[in-house]
Amino acid sequence: MNADRLLHAFSMIGEDPARILQLRQVAVALAIAGKLSVDSAALSPREMLRAVEQVKTDLYKQQAIPKPKKIKPIKKEELPDDFPEEGRFAPLGALALVEKGLTGIKQAKPGPFPLVVTGAERATSDHFDFDGAAAIIPLVSSTGHGHASLNRLHYQEGKFALGTILAAVFPYDPALMSARFIFEYLSAFKEELLVTRMTGTANVTLSVGRIAEVPVPLIDPATQAKVDELMALLDRLEAARTACETTRDRLTAASLARLTAPDADPAEFPANARFALATLPALTT
Repeated sequence: MNADRLLHAFSMIGEDPARILQLRQVAVALAIAGKLSVDSAALSPREMLRAVEQVKTDLYKQQAIPKPKKIKPIKKEELPDDFPEEGRFAPLGALALVEKGLTGIKQAKPGPFPLVVTGAERATSDHFDFDGAAAIIPLVSSTGHGHASLNRLHYQEGKFALGTILAAVFPYDPALMSARFIFEYLSAFKEELLVTRMTGTANVTLSVGRIAEVPVPLIDPATQAKVDELMALLDRLEAARTACETTRDRLTAASLARLTAPDADPAEFPANARFALATLPALTT
C-alpha cells in the first residue's frame, strides 16, 4: 500500500472513529515499513541514532540537559505487532528528554498560558513550565480502580504549563525527530506501548522511566513530515465528523422536543411524528 492508496481510502472511512484510528495506525506502519519514503538519500536508522547521540553529547557539554541515563536496548517482544526488526527502533529515552509536569492542576492560577491536563480541553495557567513542541503522556490511568487505560495523549507547542500527573517528551533534535510524529506514533499504538507498561493495583500509574523504554522507530525526517501531513488530513476528517455529530444531536433534540413539549399543538403532532419517523435512521445513526 502506498500514499496514494492511503489517501483514496478516505472515501471509505465514513463516520466510524475506529476506522480513523486504524488509518492513523496504517500511516505510521507504512512509514516504519519504508513505504512512505520520499528521499532516496534518507538517513538510515544507524545514521539517525548516531546523529542524535552527537546532539545529546553537545547539549550535555553545554549543560542544557542532565547527563543522559543508560537505557536498556530494545527487545523484539517489546515491538508492536508486525514490526519484528528491532534494529530499526531505539528507546524513546535515547531520542528525547522525558520531563514530568511541574504544575499542580488544582492549585493552578488561571492566566495567559495553556495548562495541559488529562482532559481533552486545556486549562490555563499564570506561568509556563516548558517552551517547545512536545508529546504529552498521562502518568495515571484514565479509569482508575485497578484498571490500566489511557484515553488520550496530547500534542503541545510553544510555552505551556503541564500538570504533575503528565509527562512531556521533547526530542533532543527536532530536526531529526519530530515531536508530532512521536505523538502520532504513541497515540496510534498506546495500548501496546504505554498501557502495557502501567503498574499498580488501586492506583495504576506509568513512570517516566518506563516511558523512556518505549521503542520508537528511526524514520528519516522527510518521511516523518509526510506522516505529519497525513495526520493533519485525518485531524480535518475527525473535526468534520464531530461537526456532523453535533448537527445530528441538535436535530434529534429539536425533533423530539416537538413531540414532547408541554405547549405543543396537538393538531401538529401527526406531522411532527411522521417527520421523526421518516428521519429516524439519520437521527439514531
